[in-house]
Amino acid sequence: GAGAKHAKCEVLAKVKSRTYHVHRDENVKHRGLKKVATGFEKGPRNGIMGHYNIRTDPKLPHCCVVVRRIPCACIGCRAQLKKEWDSTLPFAEQPRYKTSTDCQMYEIFEGHNDWKLICLVDTKDSVIDLNDEVHELILQGITERLATRVEAGGYGAVSTDDPEADGYYVLNRVPLAKRWYTRATKSDKESLETTVLLSHVVFPNMSLTGESDTQTLPSNCNRRAAQQLGAVRVFETEHELILDEISRRDALEFLDNSRASDDKETDSEEEDDDSDSEDMEE
Repeated sequence: GAGAKHAKCEVLAKVKSRTYHVHRDENVKHRGLKKVATGFEKGPRNGIMGHYNIRTDPKLPHCCVVVRRIPCACIGCRAQLKKEWDSTLPFAEQPRYKTSTDCQMYEIFEGHNDWKLICLVDTKDSVIDLNDEVHELILQGITERLATRVEAGGYGAVSTDDPEADGYYVLNRVPLAKRWYTRATKSDKESLETTVLLSHVVFPNMSLTGESDTQTLPSNCNRRAAQQLGAVRVFETEHELILDEISRRDALEFLDNSRASDDKETDSEEEDDDSDSEDMEE
C-alpha cells in the first residue's frame, strides 16, 4: 500500500533528515554596521545580486573585497588564486586577479567572469561606535594570528615612526648598507633587551640571510665589522610585505585614533562650557 511505498522511499533516500539552524536578527553581531558597496558597473544585473562569488583577501585595500559572477574551482582558477601578490602593481594588474585565461570556462566567459574590486564605504546611517568595535576586533584577530607564528630565536619586525629606520626595527642597522642588519653584541644586549606589544609586531619569523655569491655587503660600508657581527639582509619581497602590513595597521589605527581624538575634543569642549557657566554664576 501507500505506507509500504513511503517506507521504501525513505530507506532508499540518500538524505535521511534535515536540520535547520535559525539565525535571528537580534543575534547578528554589528547589525547596525551599514556599508555601501562601490565599484560595480552600471546597468541591469551588474550589482551585488548578479555576483555569486565573493572573496576576502588581506592583500586588498582596507574595507575591500573581490567579486565575480560565477564561482569556478577549476584547476586554472585555483592555481591563479595561489599566485604571489605584487605590491608594486595596481589591482588591475595583479596576477592573482587578472583575467584567468587558464580557466576551463574561459571560452564561454570571455572576460565576463573577471574579478572586480569592490570597496565598502560608510553611509549616513552607519553607527560609528560599531566601526570602532569592528576595527578593534580585526586588530585583535591579527595579533592572535601573529602569536601562533612567533618562534623563540627567530626575528620579527616591529613597526616604528623612527625616520632613521625603514618603517620597522629588526636588529642593528649596518650604516651605508641598505636592508643589512647585525645582531646585538654581548656588551649591548642587556641595554637592548626590551618588551614590546605583540600588536606592534608586523612580521614574525623573517627570512634573514647572510652574504652569498649573489648577495654581498656594499663596498662603501665597514664590511669587516659587519661580517664579524654576522650581518644579515632582509629580502626585498619581505620588506614590501612588511610595508603593506604597516599601511594596513595604520589605516585601522588611524580610524580608531581619529575617532578617539574627536571624542576628547568633544569632552574638552563640554568641560570648557561647564567652566564658563561656573564663572558666570560667580
